[in-house]
Amino acid sequence: MFVKHSCLRIHQRTHTFRTYQCDLCSKTYGSLTGLQSHRATHTAESRFLCSQCGKRFKTRDGLEGHLRTHTGERPYRCPYCSKDFTALAGLNVHVRRHTGERPYVCTYVSYGTKQLCRFKKFAQ
Repeated sequence: MFVKHSCLRIHQRTHTFRTYQCDLCSKTYGSLTGLQSHRATHTAESRFLCSQCGKRFKTRDGLEGHLRTHTGERPYRCPYCSKDFTALAGLNVHVRRHTGERPYVCTYVSYGTKQLCRFKKFAQ
């Protein structure tokens, strides 16, 4: 039972959550905008230009991450050792050094790794 009608409406949205799927790689997104941004990664066109060095990127996020190489900005900090990173993905891999987490595990032999790229090499 919900006290306010608005709370009920918000709850009902959880049952009708719409996903948008890429027809090229099957990734899904919670918004049309997210899907449209993702679709740019499949095109050959690189629309976003770095004003510092002229390098081009397919997505705004790609350009924004690249700009940190020029500015030296490192907005992602490790909660364990305070090391700073330019990208969230780099921080996530680093944190696994502290936690010991190995999310990529082979189901056939006893092997696990912290990085997806290493697991892909192992699986070949």
